[in-house]
Amino acid sequence: NNFDKISDSSVAEVARSLEELVGEVVFNPAISSFVRSLVARLDAEMDFNEQYMSMAALLEKLSRELIFNERYADAEVGIDLFRRHSDAASDRNPNQRGRSAQALASISSEEVQRILLAVFQHGEEAIQEQVSNVWIAMGEKSLPYLLTILKESDDRRLRRSVLALFKRMGKAILPELKREMGVSSNQWFVVRNLVLLLGELGGPEHFDDIVPMTAHQDPRVRKEAAKALANLNPALAEPIIRPMLLDRDIGLRRFAINLIDSMKSLDALPQLTAFLEKRTIAQNEEDELLQVEAVIALGKLGDPSCVPVLIETLKKEGMLSRKRTKPASVRSNVCWVLAQFPNDATKKALREAAKDATPEVRDAARGALMKLGE
Repeated sequence: NNFDKISDSSVAEVARSLEELVGEVVFNPAISSFVRSLVARLDAEMDFNEQYMSMAALLEKLSRELIFNERYADAEVGIDLFRRHSDAASDRNPNQRGRSAQALASISSEEVQRILLAVFQHGEEAIQEQVSNVWIAMGEKSLPYLLTILKESDDRRLRRSVLALFKRMGKAILPELKREMGVSSNQWFVVRNLVLLLGELGGPEHFDDIVPMTAHQDPRVRKEAAKALANLNPALAEPIIRPMLLDRDIGLRRFAINLIDSMKSLDALPQLTAFLEKRTIAQNEEDELLQVEAVIALGKLGDPSCVPVLIETLKKEGMLSRKRTKPASVRSNVCWVLAQFPNDATKKALREAAKDATPEVRDAARGALMKLGE
């Protein structure tokens, strides 16, 4: 049960003997401690010699057999050793790195991956977590199979689990994600999830990889791209996001307003005030939603240059005017924003609004005047 106690002169022979009996070894009640002692012995062996080769061959075969027998937590221990020993940045003997890479490729075979896929898709949550850990130990070799779930599964919960797994795998998978993001046949939700991952796992150096996605045909992808760009480099993202204020999709326009607002971009003032300057006889619900968002954003930007437009927006049109008075939801929000700019013009506009026939506007104007000390 304890490989540490086997003498150097005997370890190679013992490992070869156990390799022939691996189908029985996996059922040993002490298999967990055995695997860990074997891994510890391999970790301690810094030379590429007969002992290392024999133990590596045993662990490779044992790791596969453990997966076939649903001992995923024990298999992970062995796979993780091969991943660590194959890492080019490790201090292992170059021949050890090569042998470990070979073992990792063998354990990560298509046969094994398809078994893990089936278990992950249909297993209980605890088993899914164990399989996830095996995949993390395998690293990028498991990516093509995980991407299959992301592309083909109709189960949103399962796709979310894969996304969470990708995040745990970290930056090592970014090159493959970038390549996959450019596959034109991918459905919108696949592209959106890839953009999300690149935005969260990547750095400023991945900014240019995401920019083309702001022109994707699906607004949900464009939205995720805008969020990712703002996360990676707000200064560079702002001029790219600004045109989205005029996007054909209202949901994206509202999102862009809020994103611009969070970035505190004064350069976006003309676009934001343009939403309010739209003053026609007919106004639809979309206009109202966008105008409310624009007013709130202007309030957060806090630039006094927007005050004239806000006062005009608050204004109640006369009976003979060819312009329609803005909705109460827009005008009441204007009242609260104007309270940020105490001057004679804003107070006059608010006093007038405090007499408005619409209770929502009237109450907001009176509340704003109280904030100004009136």
